[in-house]
Amino acid sequence: MVRVMQLYSFFFLIYYEFWPSMVRMYITPLFTSFMLSFHILDQSQYYEIVQSKINVRWFCIYFMAAMIGFYFIVLIITGIRKLVYRLEIIYTRVIWYKWLFWLCELVMLPALFNVIWLGNC
Repeated sequence: MVRVMQLYSFFFLIYYEFWPSMVRMYITPLFTSFMLSFHILDQSQYYEIVQSKINVRWFCIYFMAAMIGFYFIVLIITGIRKLVYRLEIIYTRVIWYKWLFWLCELVMLPALFNVIWLGNC
């Protein structure tokens, strides 16, 4: 369900200006929360960010730093030899690679979208 909402959020934010103003007023917080765009919670914040080059630059830097930080955390978690041994050799009920993959899948689309979308504006 989260992936479907992320897809709808993607389309909503790409075609943001084509939506009627009343729809944007009520639905923007819902869709922006699924895309981790908590800096856009209403129409005025959207236009304030899009029209200011300084805001766009800083938000791109923030999301790039978050993506790089998340990437290094994943590398550290999967790179520890003892942990890799335990995950691959010793049977456990929790498969950490699967959970880590799902977490990456849920987080990376919104982070990439925010960098690309703000970079193109």
